[in-house]
Amino acid sequence: RKISTPLALKALTANLVAARGISVVVLDYIQIIGVDNPSQNRNNEIAAISRTLKMIALDCDVLVFVVSQLNRGVEARSNKRPAMSDLRDSGAVEQDADWILMLYRDDYYREKGETNDGLAEVHIAKARDGETGTVDMVFIPELTSFETLAPAI
Repeated sequence: RKISTPLALKALTANLVAARGISVVVLDYIQIIGVDNPSQNRNNEIAAISRTLKMIALDCDVLVFVVSQLNRGVEARSNKRPAMSDLRDSGAVEQDADWILMLYRDDYYREKGETNDGLAEVHIAKARDGETGTVDMVFIPELTSFETLAPAI
């Protein structure tokens, strides 16, 4: 569904929890949400959206998965693995999140025609009350999915 503001998302979530018992909300992506009173500072707007999403999770007792764009600084670096500081528009997303997972695929940056190995990494950049680290994966483009890379024997 198309939702234009965090308050509209909160109302919809509460209704769907009551009517259908949903337990998960996926927002693709945070920067697409507007605010009721737009300001000149998008960072402040994203911070307000992030806080509302956290409150939705707590008030409605649902998991909220939020996709976020990265800023363009990643493209200018030689090491293109994303870091939390690359989250676009606000440090509030970093602060409010319980978990931050960041995907990296070297294949994404290869020239057309170069061999793709399908390897991917899921970097657990933040895990409130948990461990951070990297999980090696294989990207399956035909299914737009990832599978855990089997450990070498």
